[in-house]
Amino acid sequence: MPAAVILLVDDTPLNNEILRIGARQNGYQTLTALSAEAARDLLKESLPDLILLDILMPKVNGFEFCAELKADPRTRDIPVIFMSALHETVDKVRGFSVGGVDYVTKPFDMDEVQVRVKTHLTLYQQRLEIERLYAQASELAALHERQRIARDLHDSLSQSLFSINSIAEALPRILTKSPDRAVKYATQLAGITRSAQAEMRALLLELRPEALTGSDLADSLVQLTGIFAANSSLQVRHDLMSGSR
Repeated sequence: MPAAVILLVDDTPLNNEILRIGARQNGYQTLTALSAEAARDLLKESLPDLILLDILMPKVNGFEFCAELKADPRTRDIPVIFMSALHETVDKVRGFSVGGVDYVTKPFDMDEVQVRVKTHLTLYQQRLEIERLYAQASELAALHERQRIARDLHDSLSQSLFSINSIAEALPRILTKSPDRAVKYATQLAGITRSAQAEMRALLLELRPEALTGSDLADSLVQLTGIFAANSSLQVRHDLMSGSR
């Protein structure tokens, strides 16, 4: 696994250097910025695994910058640990309210900082792994469901098409001997066809809903009945919502 990357944002170069040395000693890579504006530019190029963020900075303070990060889909999940000389509870509460996951007061103790960094990096990486496994499980479940629907579609249409084909083959012979019976069989044929279309629509709606809109459904039905017509002696006329074909 590649080393975690930590973005250090503090307008005091010495603080950044102390944190950089401590991070490197623990096997982390670092990016440094002296302002929120500089950090914003760095984030356009690459995303860190964690951000150590000072609060009292000129122009854009840490609270404002953290709120900006949490509003951006690219950066909202990156854990932010605040570092500040502000010791009041109200400041800590504000830090958490804008999206920070932790708060370290200055002057900071490096051992404490490293423990907090390690904890939140572990939590962040575990969260990413859980999301990856969930996505993988969802994809597998969707694949199994599509396979089930495809089997149902195949079985249903095979049975319907067999019945349609049997009646279609018998119709010319029956028509010459008994027109009344031929009408009865033709009515039965139409009913089976409607049922098959309804089943196909229901199953395809589960399998791929976007395929059953407008001309896509019409094209699917035309293709299906075209196959039937090619294998029978009957002519097929389409009377769809978009017009007769």
